[in-house]
Amino acid sequence: PERSVAYVSMICGGDEYVPGLEVLGRSLAETGTVAPRVAMVTRDVTQLARTRLAAEGWAIHEVEPIDNPATDLLMPRFAGVFTKLRVWELTQYRKVVFLDADTIVLHNIDDLFERPSLAAAPDFLLPDHFNSGVMVLDPSNETFASMLRRLPEVGSYDGGDQGFLNEIIDWYALPPAHRLPAAYNTPQFIFQSLNDSEC
Repeated sequence: PERSVAYVSMICGGDEYVPGLEVLGRSLAETGTVAPRVAMVTRDVTQLARTRLAAEGWAIHEVEPIDNPATDLLMPRFAGVFTKLRVWELTQYRKVVFLDADTIVLHNIDDLFERPSLAAAPDFLLPDHFNSGVMVLDPSNETFASMLRRLPEVGSYDGGDQGFLNEIIDWYALPPAHRLPAAYNTPQFIFQSLNDSEC
């Protein structure tokens, strides 16, 4: 049988982003999607948090953290962001849409599962780079292993996973189907200003 698809997000380093993941899950549910939701969590996420997320419809998938190779982190919260790369290990799925825990979905986006890998929206400040907060990808153990091999030797312009991924994937040179509309990476303050201007 054909492997299924899933929406995937992640929390690591404790329970701080649990409320965001709960809101994300509810926003997905309100779009009417029937695709499963998978929450990758590290061992430091409490059982209480896992229970709350499971009650909201998230399938809990524990993963081992991947340390940030940078010795001088730009922001402490970047310590575990490379754990996101483990989404490529979810080979039980044909295609996944990864969503950061601080994203909100405003309408049904199931059509993203038909996009090629890797598909993403342009970064707000660097439009020839992609933002890793929303990504469409094909899980692959080979791709994941290659990323781990390159992690110690490839830099990251932002000190996190986004900079690293842009170093190893020439997204801007890919065909147009790999580029999601900028609306898939609309910062909250931009969205708010657009709404205010319509009042």
